[in-house]
Amino acid sequence: MFEALRKAIVPIIVIVLVFFLGMIILQWGLDLGRGNRGSQAVVAGSVNGEDISWQALSDVSRNLYQSEQKKSDEDISEARYRELELQAWNQLVAERLLTQEARKRNIVVTDEDIYTYLKVSPPQFLLQAEIFQTNGSFDRNKYFSALADPNYTQMWAQLEPQLRAEMLKLKLQLLVTEAVHVTEGEVEQSFLDANERVKIGAVNIQKRRFDTLVTQPTAEELQTYFEANRNNYKVGERVILQIAKASKEASERDLEEARTLALTLYDSAKAGADFAELATNWSEDPGSAAKGGDLGWFGAGKMVHAFDSASFAMKDGEISEPIKTQFGWHILKHFGYRMDDPPATAKSKAKIKKAHVSHILIKTNASPETLIRATDCLDTLLVHAVETDFPAAAASLNQEVIVTEPLTEQTRSIEGLGYAPSVLTWAFDNEVGAVSNVMETNSDFCVVYIQQKLPEGLAEFDAVQEQVEADMRSEAELQFCRDTAQVIYNTVEAGTPLPKVAGRFGMTYEEIGPFTRATRLSKLSADPKAIGAAFALTELSKAAPPVEYSNGAVIMELLEKDSPDLTQFEERREAISDSLLLSKKQQMYSNWFNHVFESSDIQSNVGRRQ
Repeated sequence: MFEALRKAIVPIIVIVLVFFLGMIILQWGLDLGRGNRGSQAVVAGSVNGEDISWQALSDVSRNLYQSEQKKSDEDISEARYRELELQAWNQLVAERLLTQEARKRNIVVTDEDIYTYLKVSPPQFLLQAEIFQTNGSFDRNKYFSALADPNYTQMWAQLEPQLRAEMLKLKLQLLVTEAVHVTEGEVEQSFLDANERVKIGAVNIQKRRFDTLVTQPTAEELQTYFEANRNNYKVGERVILQIAKASKEASERDLEEARTLALTLYDSAKAGADFAELATNWSEDPGSAAKGGDLGWFGAGKMVHAFDSASFAMKDGEISEPIKTQFGWHILKHFGYRMDDPPATAKSKAKIKKAHVSHILIKTNASPETLIRATDCLDTLLVHAVETDFPAAAASLNQEVIVTEPLTEQTRSIEGLGYAPSVLTWAFDNEVGAVSNVMETNSDFCVVYIQQKLPEGLAEFDAVQEQVEADMRSEAELQFCRDTAQVIYNTVEAGTPLPKVAGRFGMTYEEIGPFTRATRLSKLSADPKAIGAAFALTELSKAAPPVEYSNGAVIMELLEKDSPDLTQFEERREAISDSLLLSKKQQMYSNWFNHVFESSDIQSNVGRRQ
């Protein structure tokens, strides 16, 4: 047991860390496909040179899978399992990045830190632990007694590594956000944003109303517009690459071997072999293999077409011949049907027919031998490229090479290669003439040569012609909005009420609100300019000049204005300040973590293991 549990401790300021306990580290949607070491890699990936093992990934994936399984009676699909595996990978990457950052800053966690953390802010799993419950609620006396009871020493010792890792992250979070503060002006503005309300009458003239009135610009008009606004069309640095690739597709031999194995297993199952045992030993569906292939009960349309059709055509106890889908060969065993009531939210009250099926999946992936053969030609190319250069080596080996169009770092798809962010990351990190090692995308291995780098500058017309046309149309639509809004406003100024003028011009007069600055006002696209103009109105029932905003132009008049009670502000000042501080700290931490991630070397083989 760590020493702090055997002595009294002095309070330290850790309670400020509590607000991070509910933070989900991966809320920023990490994109981790930035590289890998090939499908034969012995590790799941690495973070700044530190490996993450397949075993570590498997352990976290299993926990996520088991947690998900408890939420549903239906089996988790293979696609969902892969999503959970990626979620597990993201979690491990985040933890490794945070551990590395803590190490850089010499952050340490003492026994007293852990004890104070446990005492001040018990983790959620301890709050819910049965041994600390009385009548279904957390019993703080039981909990504090356990902290000091030598009989619980082993339990706390087992929890220590998890708690120490969590505390390390919390200390790092505190360090990153310690400079964040809020001003008095920010607190007051936050109060006004949430409590000052206005109700307006508005004639909202949206650009899309005039879409059919805008004529198609001619080539000459597009060119003229482009030349007049050329500074608006800039491009960043671009690269032109030469790429030699080798497909990761399964060979004919791989496909035949998978089919043969599926037929053999089918024959065994038909001959009386235990289907669940066959599935456990042979199925490559990780979600169901552990359960003897059992997929549970599911309704029609929940599986891919061929699988779904067979599932609802078979009889109770029947075993299907191998069925081919994009996932491989499936052998199904049927356990009958049942009729379930529809969900309470369903429009139809008809009962739903469900099937109970187990399956064995034999995938049709490329074998390790096939993948090795696929990379052999690229390895040979690399050897020759060292002796001469990449273009000459490719020519001497008759290796087909893809020459790309100029690519930016934001390019979503490379012609002939598809989505390959790791290729782009490497290309922009290296110089002209550089040759990559063998790299991997979802469907190919490749070697990349940087042929040319183009500096940032003004775009050429051909590269942005579609954008030029869209901008011209948008500007023309906005001009219609301006002209229409001005005519309406002039008529109102001449003495006609805004609702009547709106009807005269075929427009709609709407009463909007009451709303606050913090309200998401879809009718004005939550545009800050439009919302700000609404709160700037001071005179009731007097139309203000048209305001242009992102979707067009709007003419508004004030109908009601509710100014907040400033005595309430004084009462709530501290709570508002705390809430605003929390929000700013979370944003600061999010920005910091994004920067750490973007500047890190993250290599991933997840989803590519054979």
